[in-house]
Amino acid sequence: EKVVGDGTGKPLEKPEQIFTAGREVLKDNRIGPKETREITHVFPVGGPSPATAEVALTYEIPTPDIAPSVRMIELPISRTIVPARTGIPALYISLAALAVALLLLLAAFYVRRWVRNEGRT
Repeated sequence: EKVVGDGTGKPLEKPEQIFTAGREVLKDNRIGPKETREITHVFPVGGPSPATAEVALTYEIPTPDIAPSVRMIELPISRTIVPARTGIPALYISLAALAVALLLLLAAFYVRRWVRNEGRT
């Protein structure tokens, strides 16, 4: 989506104003030529399994001259179903590994201490 403003931070309402009153780009998250973009979405646990997402790429054309009542014509370019990846996020794996390492260090400390105390008696 590209949003063009009038120079005061206010978005233009009509597509035809982009050429006459447009002074600034307020937002532009469109995919450029030869650009790739990977987007990750996280969904709540407990949904249907296996999960999929439908991804569609459309090209929008403003139509002020052709059909004033229709704001945009959408031309489908590509549509695909993407299987969702499941698994444990990397942060949780890192935290679990850190917790296991700390537990092993703590256990080694107490075992060493116990062995030293057993040698005294």
